[in-house]
Amino acid sequence: MSTRAQVRAPLNRDRVIDAAITIADAEGVEAVTMRRLAEELGVHPTSMYNHIATKDAILDGIAEALIAEAHVPTPVDSWADWVRAFAAGIRSVARAHPGAFLVLTQRAAVGPTASEVTEAGLDAFRRAGFSPLAAGQAVSGTSLALLGIALNECPPTAALTDAHLKDLSPQEFPRINETVAADVDQEGVWTLMVEALVTGLAASLGAPKPTSRRRLRQ
Repeated sequence: MSTRAQVRAPLNRDRVIDAAITIADAEGVEAVTMRRLAEELGVHPTSMYNHIATKDAILDGIAEALIAEAHVPTPVDSWADWVRAFAAGIRSVARAHPGAFLVLTQRAAVGPTASEVTEAGLDAFRRAGFSPLAAGQAVSGTSLALLGIALNECPPTAALTDAHLKDLSPQEFPRINETVAADVDQEGVWTLMVEALVTGLAASLGAPKPTSRRRLRQ
C-alpha cells in the first residue's frame, strides 16, 4: 500500500464539499462535476454517491459552508448589528473564495447555519418594530444587496484610478478625471454602501439611524 493511500482521510461529505470549493475557486463553479471531484479526491466517481448524490446537493453544500465561514453571530443585539456583521462576513467569504462565492448569487443557502442567520436577522428586525412582512423584506433585501456589492471583492475589480481612466481627456470627461484625482478607494465605497443600507432601513421604520458600527469590517 502506498504512503498516500495510508494517510488519505476517509471520504465523507465534508471532504467532498471542501474539494468542490477548492475546484470552484481555482476553475470556476462550472468545473465542479462528479468526475472532477473524484479526480481531486483520488477516488472513483461512484464512491461519492454514498456521501452526496447530485450536483445540486454539492452546490447547496458549498452555499451552506460559505455561510458558516462568514461567522455571522446569532443572536445579535440589533438589526443594524446583524446587517453590519452579515456584511463583514459576506465580504470576507467573497475575498477568500472568489470562485465558489458565485454559488451564493445563484441559489439560496438553505442549511441549518443559513437558517440560524436568517432567523437572527428576522428576530432583530421584529424586535425593533418591523412587521413580519417588513422584516422579511429587510432580510431578503439586505442579503441581495450585500451579495451584489460583494461581487466587487471576488476578485477585487480594478479601481477607478486605473491607467485607462487616467488617460481620458479632461475636456471630454471632467468628472471622471476629478474623481480619479480624488483617489476613490474600495474600502470607502464598501463602507458607504453598507451604511447607506442601514440608513435606508432605519428610515423605512421611521427610526433614527443606529450608531453602533461593530463588526463592520474584517
